[in-house]
Amino acid sequence: SVVIDITDVNDTAPVITAAQLMSVTESAAVNAVVGTVVATDADTTGTLQGWAIAGGNADGVFQINAATGQISIANTTNLDRETTNQYTLSVQVSDGVNSSLIESVVIDINDVNDTAPVVTAAQSLSIAENAVVNDVVGTVVATDVDTTGSLQGWTITGGNADGIFTIDVNTGEITIADNSNLDYESSTSYVLGVQAGDGTNTSATENVTINVTDVNDVTPTITPGQSFNIAEDANNGAAVGTVVATDPDTVGSLQNWTIIAGDTD
Repeated sequence: SVVIDITDVNDTAPVITAAQLMSVTESAAVNAVVGTVVATDADTTGTLQGWAIAGGNADGVFQINAATGQISIANTTNLDRETTNQYTLSVQVSDGVNSSLIESVVIDINDVNDTAPVVTAAQSLSIAENAVVNDVVGTVVATDVDTTGSLQGWTITGGNADGIFTIDVNTGEITIADNSNLDYESSTSYVLGVQAGDGTNTSATENVTINVTDVNDVTPTITPGQSFNIAEDANNGAAVGTVVATDPDTVGSLQNWTIIAGDTD
């Protein structure tokens, strides 16, 4: 018998494994390793080399080791999950003679709690002036672009000198702490400065307006010292004059006028 060995020739292009997925945190430093791209080559001759990123890296965030296929961080300037949460890199490799087809490698950007929450501007709540302690005024709204951390550390930073309001540190719910000075006739609204945290970062202070709604709780006052004249020959039904009174409440209307004395005739 005669044995004939077939010697290999580097005539087949390498193949980059499809659907490779990697991830890196948005706080990664320059040269931090993201991962190594995998490829295969049916030839026994030649070695994988000439790794290159052919597309998807316009921000210049990534670099690839030409000899090993290891991807690392080249520039952190634009590495920000809030701007871009995923990159799809087009990658190619050679075996010294043949070049692979371009294959996509997906890199997810993992979130870091690095952005302060934002209390929604121009929020307005209302409460009746006869509210009692622990009555709910409303819940302040805030947003946080980070997916890590949770809204917490709610604080009233100003506008609460009378001590009327309190805020739940965990939920942002505002309630009545002391109703002693809650009086529409004294103050029709309060502007509270409010802040929120996310466990790491604290928001800027934002104003929340609390409008105090009126309740018919004040007695009207007849203007003192009013005087009218009427001729002695006036007929029944003749107008003598109209009594004037005031009421600080905006609800209710002057009514049920009554003469209670001095008209014995």
